[in-house]
Amino acid sequence: MRRRQMGFVGVLATLIARAEPALAAPAANDAPLQVAVGAGMLYRPDYSGSDDYEVRPLPFVMLRYERAGYVIEMGGGGAVVDIARSPRLVFGPLLHYRLGRHDVSDPVVRKLPDLDDAVEAGARLAYSSDLAGGRLTAGLDYLHDVSGVHNGQTLQASLSFERSLSPRVALGARVTVTYADRSFMRSYYGVDVGAGASGLPSYIPDQGLQAGEAGLSLRWSPAARWSVIGSAAYERLADEAARSPIVRLRGSRDQTSLALGVVRRF
Repeated sequence: MRRRQMGFVGVLATLIARAEPALAAPAANDAPLQVAVGAGMLYRPDYSGSDDYEVRPLPFVMLRYERAGYVIEMGGGGAVVDIARSPRLVFGPLLHYRLGRHDVSDPVVRKLPDLDDAVEAGARLAYSSDLAGGRLTAGLDYLHDVSGVHNGQTLQASLSFERSLSPRVALGARVTVTYADRSFMRSYYGVDVGAGASGLPSYIPDQGLQAGEAGLSLRWSPAARWSVIGSAAYERLADEAARSPIVRLRGSRDQTSLALGVVRRF
């Protein structure tokens, strides 16, 4: 159970961080190292494609280190090193922690082999511009498995917008589309011929669109270094993922995630 708990910590921080750095990152100051710590509650499916949900209380930590224009950010189940040295452009290596499938609630899916949590590496490219009193960011994340769990690759395109509604309130919105290769799709949505004990039909998905997602985040800052952040995301599994027996017969292609957290910045 400890392995799964660590994964959910990353998911909560990711949901909160989707509100853009202005919503979740430490307040700007002259210190090269900035830290944000907090705690929250997370509501989400217990695996990708599940219709069983759970609520968990979780702590999290986010770090940001800047030196000579280079930036390292850690949190949300991953890390990115920005070597672009630009206020608008982000470019650099990326690490990501992806939840697997184990200890699930569904009695049929539970009979399938467990899928361990995975560590993925890749690169991020993002560009931000001012728009309508806020900031619009377009991004592209490439990731491939380096832990030998699924041996696959994903490419995610994102578009996000963040705007302050008042000195204490800010709103963020984000949409993403994710493409996955054959190895990724077969690991997370396939059913092997030898998995007959589950009673599910065998299924070998191909590469293609994995999911599209839209989310909203809201931050309220009652004091200078304190924030309360809420995030809601809706994801719809696409194509080969949605046709998987673990989704079509035992779960749902419609996925919802909710997070609420309190953050203290240092």
